[in-house]
Amino acid sequence: VEMGVTDEKIIRLQQVLSKNKRLAVAFSGGIDSTFLLHFAIDTLGGGNVSAYSCVSAVNTAAALANMRGVFTTHFSKQSTLHEIEIYPLSWKEFVSNNDKRCYYCKKRMYATLLGEITKDGFYDLAEGTNIDDLKGNRPGLRAIRELNIQTPLVEAGLTKQEIRSIAKNIGLINHDLASNSCLATRVKKDTTINSRCLERIEKAEDYLKKNGFLGCRVKVDGDCAVIEIEKKDFLDFAKDEVRTGVIHTFYHLGLTQVSLSLTGR
Repeated sequence: VEMGVTDEKIIRLQQVLSKNKRLAVAFSGGIDSTFLLHFAIDTLGGGNVSAYSCVSAVNTAAALANMRGVFTTHFSKQSTLHEIEIYPLSWKEFVSNNDKRCYYCKKRMYATLLGEITKDGFYDLAEGTNIDDLKGNRPGLRAIRELNIQTPLVEAGLTKQEIRSIAKNIGLINHDLASNSCLATRVKKDTTINSRCLERIEKAEDYLKKNGFLGCRVKVDGDCAVIEIEKKDFLDFAKDEVRTGVIHTFYHLGLTQVSLSLTGR
């Protein structure tokens, strides 16, 4: 049987992973880190692999529940999950929210994880950056490189689409989960980030999701909110009862000027 490109990439991924005897994996519950954890356990055995998740005010309750749910479904019988609390709202370089925020946050976050994994006898940390991530502006990548964190999916040449497709074939429950970024990405650049602001965003997005607008984003600048929804949802959003419900809910959250981005997501 002739091997497909993805088969070759999986073999390459297993070769990359097998250079480690033991491996810690930074795990968010998103498809990339889930895929990586699956193949790390598959290659090295569950006893030689542990998952580490940073938990903080920039994660939504839904994202945390998803992360724990994905781990329980797929990995809890073979491996262990360590949740590490971090406090970005106490880091002034994070709160000031300039264009290096993501770099500073990733650097602190991964440095914290590196400290934690050594306590458990691990010396190597891998995370789920894929080939497509290299194309965009990802300040966090600089931190990953500086700290010598492994990026096996990049080394194997795997794209997001290939990861989703293989994940579906092997039965990972989150293969089609929309990509999610932390709540801080919704706050206007150079505007101070605080817990009240993050709570507002989380509640606003929760309301939209409960009303069927999955994959939405609410960008906030003071009392102004700009809603981003998927293009297919525009007609539903335009219904009077939907629109007025959104305005009413957002107003009670202190978001008094609400608009919809016409570009969609």
